Amino acid sequence: MSGILVFLLVFGVLVFVHEMGHFVAAKACGVYVDRFSLGMPPRLLGFKYGDTDYCIGALPIGGYVKMAGQEDSPMEEDEREKTYGHVPPERWFNNRPRWQRAIIFVAGPAMNLVLGFVIFCLLGAMGSEVPLSQHDNRLGIIEKDSPAASAPMFVMDPNGTPTDLSKDPDTTGWKTGDRVVSINGKPMSRIIDIAMEGALSAGTVARAEIERTAADGTVTTYISPVEPQIMPGDREKLPRFGVGPFETALIGHVFAGSPAEQAGLLAGDVILRARGEAVDSPTFGELVRELPAGSTIDIVVEREGAAIPMTVATRGEGRIEDVALDPPLNPVLYLPRDGAPTVQIADASFLGERKMAQGDRIISVDGQPADNKSLEALFLGDITKQVAVDLEHPGRLFGLLGKPSRYSITLEAGNLMQAVAGHLESANPVVAMVEPDSAVAAGLKRKDVIIEMDGKPATVALAREIEATRVGETIPIKVQRPSVLFGAGQKAEVIDTTLTVASTQMIGVGWDTKTITRTIPTSQLASFAWDESWRVTAQIWGVLGALVTGGLGASALGGPVMIYTATTAAAQSSLADLLEFVAMISINLAIFNLLPLPVLDGGQLVFLGIEAIRRKPVDVRIMEAVQQFGILLLLGLMVYVTFNDVSRIVTNLIP
Repeated sequence: MSGILVFLLVFGVLVFVHEMGHFVAAKACGVYVDRFSLGMPPRLLGFKYGDTDYCIGALPIGGYVKMAGQEDSPMEEDEREKTYGHVPPERWFNNRPRWQRAIIFVAGPAMNLVLGFVIFCLLGAMGSEVPLSQHDNRLGIIEKDSPAASAPMFVMDPNGTPTDLSKDPDTTGWKTGDRVVSINGKPMSRIIDIAMEGALSAGTVARAEIERTAADGTVTTYISPVEPQIMPGDREKLPRFGVGPFETALIGHVFAGSPAEQAGLLAGDVILRARGEAVDSPTFGELVRELPAGSTIDIVVEREGAAIPMTVATRGEGRIEDVALDPPLNPVLYLPRDGAPTVQIADASFLGERKMAQGDRIISVDGQPADNKSLEALFLGDITKQVAVDLEHPGRLFGLLGKPSRYSITLEAGNLMQAVAGHLESANPVVAMVEPDSAVAAGLKRKDVIIEMDGKPATVALAREIEATRVGETIPIKVQRPSVLFGAGQKAEVIDTTLTVASTQMIGVGWDTKTITRTIPTSQLASFAWDESWRVTAQIWGVLGALVTGGLGASALGGPVMIYTATTAAAQSSLADLLEFVAMISINLAIFNLLPLPVLDGGQLVFLGIEAIRRKPVDVRIMEAVQQFGILLLLGLMVYVTFNDVSRIVTNLIP
């Protein structure tokens, strides 16, 4: 319910600001405004002040400013006389100078642009702690068989002379830690910029400028021509380079008795390199897992600003091979890597017995501040231990519908672990991912529910025990395959198969998230907001251009369902994320409304341009026909993007 309220609030603000632009401009130009409505008819409630009826409509799908002489559908003469006969002719919209009418049309989109700019100013001023990976142009994991993995790379001439791309490349393949300076001449500052440029470069060879830093600090700049591709198995069907964000290998926890502890690694250390190559946490984990048993690995660790070389051994631990389960069986993986730990579980019985609520923040445990590190240590100890927990029930809608309140409870550490995990230990494990082309996991599909393991009822606790104690064994399992779309997409059935518990190499650390505090000095707020607004605007125009040229398929468009999903996700993340999303949507709305399509503000500006050229208004019958066509076009577009939204939901349902 709160998600719907947030969505309606965001949508209402965007529409209000847009229509307020039209309204203020109309009033300033002396136009008679009959109604200012937030929402579409029928009228629910409102009041009249001066000439104007300020009201709220029953349908929360937009808003409008009703002006004398500005008719979306032509009126009969007697209807026009009845409605606006008392209004002096000079106050009619269609009798005002063309430049004033143009200002009125432009004012709505302009206000949306202003809103986006103001929100970016606010975000810069308020500051926020954000994951470094989101604001970094370094590359993380490079997917196998991706365009980036085999991209040719030519050393860039330091004198600035053009690089000869016809010769054999100096090397091939992007690497973890590479910094993408620009693509097609456009500066890249964040991983999302790189992903966006990949999607917009479909069908063409993108030219990337990449910096690579060697172990001795030497920086080499490369030019790398590469064509993004839709990767096998991608559900979004968008072209990509095949790279991930750089997740700094920041150690959050060192397990007691682990090779990492024996090597002297500490929480807070950052692993910079392994075997001479730059690594982040995913690439380092992948490197270690693929080592033979009993290996050692040379690493370079950053500690308090100093680079320290170390050698760490690996140790084999049990892991179910080629299959990821939901929830993950390692309790450390239950913890969110950013933000305060919260109660994730939705089970009403569990919450009722322990007198807590989903979404409540965990403030402290046994008098000590609760964070990922302290909870990791607790969950890896005696989970039957009774602990005193202080929690905070957050205010709804950022405090607008209720203030935060604190309370205390006592419960077992294992129960707290389940609350943070969001799953009961007695729940059935669910297949979250199956490694493609895996012979070990043959027959399993995403969303299969494991109902039996080794002849016993399957639970998360049993799966964890089997993973830890049955290394090297093949375990018989029984899975319940759910029905999809009433059996049309997939029929329900029970399947007998097996899982293998493999020995995987580990060093015994848990990762934390490297964050940065982004606060913009007051003197730089305007330039920061301008740069962010321009970045969003350029990306939107890039998407529109790719749609027109065919580089991006229309199936990539999203509608109200996608916007609702993204809005609620941003609201659940943080106020800063929600505000940034609102700024992006506001700029998007401004640009969309300026498109030269009938009914939209851009279409009205086209009519004004034709009127200026012809020296007389466009024929009413022609305008009416074009407006009706425009309405049908927009309705068709709405149906299409909603179909896209539903298709994404259905695609996600099908394993």
